[in-house]
Amino acid sequence: MPNNDLKIITIIGDSLSLPSSEKEITYKYTYPFKLQLLLGQNEYHVALRSNGRNNVSIAALRENLDRNILFNDSMYIIFHLGIVDCAPRLVGLFGDRILYVMTQVPVLNVLAKLFFKFQTKYRRFFTKYFPKTYISKKDFKEKYGFILREVKKTANPKKVFLINIADTSEKNKKKSYNFEKNILEYNKILEDLASENKDFCELVDLFSATRDHKELMLEDGIHLSKEGHEFLAQLLKEKIKSKR
Repeated sequence: MPNNDLKIITIIGDSLSLPSSEKEITYKYTYPFKLQLLLGQNEYHVALRSNGRNNVSIAALRENLDRNILFNDSMYIIFHLGIVDCAPRLVGLFGDRILYVMTQVPVLNVLAKLFFKFQTKYRRFFTKYFPKTYISKKDFKEKYGFILREVKKTANPKKVFLINIADTSEKNKKKSYNFEKNILEYNKILEDLASENKDFCELVDLFSATRDHKELMLEDGIHLSKEGHEFLAQLLKEKIKSKR
């Protein structure tokens, strides 16, 4: 018979909580799977609600908010969002959509590839003088704040954990202007949100860990290594167990 007393832990994230073809990080190596093993299946159930390229604007859409967050009967909710939002981009979301449409037309696809190749070659120049992110700091704070207010009002979990944005590689910092600055500024927003909602929110500091231990990240400077997934699973287990 199903155990209706299971404590549900919902994870809302982007590709960082999902399998990766790089270094063959299959699902069994990801921190959601490892967290389930560490907590056991008799008392807890980890519900993974992550999607590649997920950001706070997508997560805050009413359909996604209701289906993935508010009506999951979650005792604990883990948010792992931010890198998609804050990373320096050559084009914003609107420009990204235009380029995608262009790739669907053979003649325009050639132009799109040439344009993107040129921008990529001079990525630091474009990210310095034409700075773009998918989600502005203002929208990041507003959308995240909205999600947390809805969570408190409707889901009323025992605890919400906000995982901040991991440090990135020196290569990425050199390639994209202000990458590190963006991470620090968006992490400050997460820190402030956790402080403003300290009655039910807690910050999980992944940034400091990845800054001091580079082996926790893959070579792309974005995704977690097997060691990084193991570290984060252990850290989350300890925090969840301490809230019992």
